[in-house]
Amino acid sequence: MPLCASCCIRLLRLQFYDFSVDYKDLLSTIEPFNGTNFPKWNKEMRAVLKVLDFDYALYEDKPVNPSISTENHNEQLREYNSKLEKWQKSNEFAKLVIKHSISDAIRGAFPYMKGDRELSVKEFMNSIEESSKVNYFNFLINKLSTSRYDGHNGLSIHIKSMYNMAAELKALGRFISDDLLVSYLMASLLENYNKRAQNVDTPVKYKLCESLHQVQMKNNKVVS
Repeated sequence: MPLCASCCIRLLRLQFYDFSVDYKDLLSTIEPFNGTNFPKWNKEMRAVLKVLDFDYALYEDKPVNPSISTENHNEQLREYNSKLEKWQKSNEFAKLVIKHSISDAIRGAFPYMKGDRELSVKEFMNSIEESSKVNYFNFLINKLSTSRYDGHNGLSIHIKSMYNMAAELKALGRFISDDLLVSYLMASLLENYNKRAQNVDTPVKYKLCESLHQVQMKNNKVVS
């Protein structure tokens, strides 16, 4: 996706900025945001911005100009100007670094304008997070409901993977009941496992999953 003219100007300014650390080298160490990896990407992106000393605007709102009637106005005005300069630099460059770490395929899905006002980097990241929660939630639900055991990588690994997905959904505010999770597990098993699981009560299905795993482990030892 081509960059707009204003982004190109900012990029040139960014390239000529005196970095103690090359931001491109730092960005190359993290996987671009692809719509489903927000937690990991968010953590790594914030670490990169901290190293670049551009994380100030991520946590602080834009400073407010002190009122003329405020006591010690001149002193507060100097403090305001200092904070504003720091905030503006952080806000501008952090947004550009973030945009360059979003996959081209989805970059346009995250506008940085609200009406005729440009979002701050804090607002921009919050909008990405909110949108990502919905997308990641749908991704996990789809993956959980369509996951299938391939019969090769170990049943315990497959079961653990599905439990981990359920745990992630819970962290997003969607609780998956044990009954539903077991149903997903049963549906994900190979046909020969499913035949053995038909018409079995839920508590027994848990035991069946464990027993199937134990049987497979013993078989693997025999084969090896």
